[in-house]
Amino acid sequence: LLDGPQPDVGAAALTARAARAERMAQNAADGARREREVTAALRRENPNATVQTQSTLRDSSGRIVRDPKTGEARRVDNAVIENGKARTVETTSPNASKSQQLAKEQRVRDAGGDNIRDRSTGKICPVSGVSEVRRCP
Repeated sequence: LLDGPQPDVGAAALTARAARAERMAQNAADGARREREVTAALRRENPNATVQTQSTLRDSSGRIVRDPKTGEARRVDNAVIENGKARTVETTSPNASKSQQLAKEQRVRDAGGDNIRDRSTGKICPVSGVSEVRRCP
């Protein structure tokens, strides 16, 4: 059998969980800060446009379109709407991969989700292209 004192595995697991929770909270705070910064920048860069956050891709009738692979809808960080047309922007850290998220967006678009609803008018606006990715520290 084992000789000598045994490490307290429970304490190590609790410490690891606490550290992970702290990292997750910091990542969420950093992500929210990045999104606020990009939203403000988009408003400065597009003074004649409406910049809306967390817009869901929809079909031309306004119904939310789900990814056929995951069954999930796709919500973009920002939509810049001008003259009844929109372009979308995703915000991320300098090193985070967005390939899976953009692949999901492409599947939703292929399934007919190539519009968003302009919350200020209620109108459905076509979205041009897949989201631009902005990387911020």
